[in-house]
Amino acid sequence: MSILQKLPFSQCEPGPEQIDGIGNYYIQILGHAPAKDLLSTLYFLDSHGGIENHDYDFIKPDQIQWFKDVSETQRSAIKNDDKDKYMSMAFIHIPVPEFGDDSTLKIHSGCRREPTEGASVNSHFYDACLEEGISAICCGHDHANDFCAQRDKGLRLCYSGSCGWGGIWVVRQ
Repeated sequence: MSILQKLPFSQCEPGPEQIDGIGNYYIQILGHAPAKDLLSTLYFLDSHGGIENHDYDFIKPDQIQWFKDVSETQRSAIKNDDKDKYMSMAFIHIPVPEFGDDSTLKIHSGCRREPTEGASVNSHFYDACLEEGISAICCGHDHANDFCAQRDKGLRLCYSGSCGWGGIWVVRQ
């Protein structure tokens, strides 16, 4: 985190110390001065990393509660006239299990080029995002996947394709 904070234009910051993970924070997108109305909130949660037995860790309950508390505060700051325009997104690295559910996931753009590799434990972060009216959950991790899909009720699940040797090799094949 200390390296990321030193990068030009970086907005990342260490999350609350009492919450699991290092990078739990949010960024507000405000309108033009002088009003500076809240237009959007971007949430960044530490989705941790690999654990034993080739599995991945999951977003913890205290992170989800922090997210819900902050989201409620953000939504209460929106003026009634702006509620239709407000959009919020969550960014994680390791995908939540819903990204891998091909039976209910409808891909709108992009391609699934490899299976989703994420935590086998479902911490229900997707459900919390749905409850809080989040527009999209965005992740990376699986380098060759680059798609936006919808499961239900408007919440989009989006992969950001990654560059790197593995991603380049799969795309060129």
